[in-house]
Amino acid sequence: MGKINHLKSILIADGLYLKILDNGIYHYYFRLAGFEFRKSTKTKDKLKATQIAIADFKLAHQKMESGFEVKTLSFKYISQQYLQSFKNEARNKYHSDTVKRHILPFFTKFDDVSKIKMTDLDDYKNYRLKKNPNVTPQTLNRENTVLNMLFRYASEREWVRKNIKVLHLPEQMTRKRRGYFSIEENIQLMKTSQNRIFELNPKNLKGQNKGLFANKLYQRQLLHDIMLIISNTGMRVSEINNLRWRDVDFDKSQIRLAGIGKVNSYRTISVPPNGLLSLTSIKQRRLDYLNSKQETLDTNELIQSLPNGKFVKSLKKGFNMLLVDAGFKYVEKQDKHTLTSFRHFFATSRLTSTVGKRATIQGLAKQMGTSVRMIEKYYGHDVATDYADEMAG
Repeated sequence: MGKINHLKSILIADGLYLKILDNGIYHYYFRLAGFEFRKSTKTKDKLKATQIAIADFKLAHQKMESGFEVKTLSFKYISQQYLQSFKNEARNKYHSDTVKRHILPFFTKFDDVSKIKMTDLDDYKNYRLKKNPNVTPQTLNRENTVLNMLFRYASEREWVRKNIKVLHLPEQMTRKRRGYFSIEENIQLMKTSQNRIFELNPKNLKGQNKGLFANKLYQRQLLHDIMLIISNTGMRVSEINNLRWRDVDFDKSQIRLAGIGKVNSYRTISVPPNGLLSLTSIKQRRLDYLNSKQETLDTNELIQSLPNGKFVKSLKKGFNMLLVDAGFKYVEKQDKHTLTSFRHFFATSRLTSTVGKRATIQGLAKQMGTSVRMIEKYYGHDVATDYADEMAG
C-alpha cells in the first residue's frame, strides 16, 4: 500500500477528506463519535472516490442519529483497551488472567460487539460450567464482575450503545463458609507435623545418611512455622509469600505489610507470642547457616526460605503430604483444606475464644485486611452456644 501524501488531502465536506496515495488510489478520512474512519475507495477516479466517501460519511451519521453503533469493534479489541486502561494497577493481574483464561476464548468470535445478545451470555455461562463443572458460585460472580466492568468501559466510551449486563448468581447461592480447621483438627495436624520433624532429627537417624534428610527436615520445619504464623496472625498465604525480614518488628511484636500479597495489603498487624516464636525459629536457622559461612543477614530476604537462603515459593506439596499423614480424608475435592484454612481457623477461633478477651469483628477485620461484612459472611463458624457466658449476663 502506498503512503498517504498529506499535501494532496482534499476537503470534500465538513470534516471529510480525500487523500491520494503514492499509487494514485484515493482514501477517505473523517472522525465521528470518537472514531477515526479511514478506508480505500479502490479507485483512481476522483469523482467516483468522492461519491463513495460522501455515501459512507452520510451512512455513518445516519447510524449515529438512529442510535446505532457508528463503527464495528471486535470483542478482542475492546478487551485489550480495557486491560490497557489500568495496566499499572494492582487489579490488572486478576482481570487480565480472567479475560485471557475464561472470557476471551468464548467471546473472541465476536468481530462486532453490537451483535452480542443476552442468549450469548447464557451460552457463555454454559461454556464456563462445562469447562469446569466444580467452579464455585463465588468464582463465577467475580468473573462476571470483570465482564460487566469491561462492557461498561466500552459503553462509557460510546463504543457500544447499550450496556450489556451479566446477571450475578443470587447471594444466597454464594454464601459458603470457607474451609477452616476446628480446634481438634488443628491440634491433630500440629502434632503430626511435629512428629514428622522429630523423625528426621539427626539424633534419630541412626546408621543413615543424615545429609540426605537435611533438606527434607528444613522443608518440614519451615512448613510447621508458616502454619503457626498464619494461624496466629490471620495473614494471607500471598502475604507470607512476600514477607521480608525488614517487615517484622520483633520488639513491638508487629508485622508491617506494605503493598504485598494478592490485594496489595497496607496495614500493621499484631503478632502473638506463638507467631513470634515461629518467626524467631525461621530466623535463627538462617542465622546459624550464615554464621557458619561468616556472613550476615540481609533484611531484604524473603522469610519463607530455607536456612541456606533459598526461597520456597510453594509449600503445597509438603502440606498435602502432611494432610495424608494426619489422616485427613475428603469426599469432594473442593472440601480439601489448604494453607489458607489456617487463616479461617484464626478468624473463627478469635471469634469464639473462651480464654481471655474475645476479639471483636471490627478488630479482626483490621488485623486480617478485610471488611466487617466479609468476616460476618464467610468466617463466622460460631454458634449460639459459643456465647453462653455473654447470654447468661
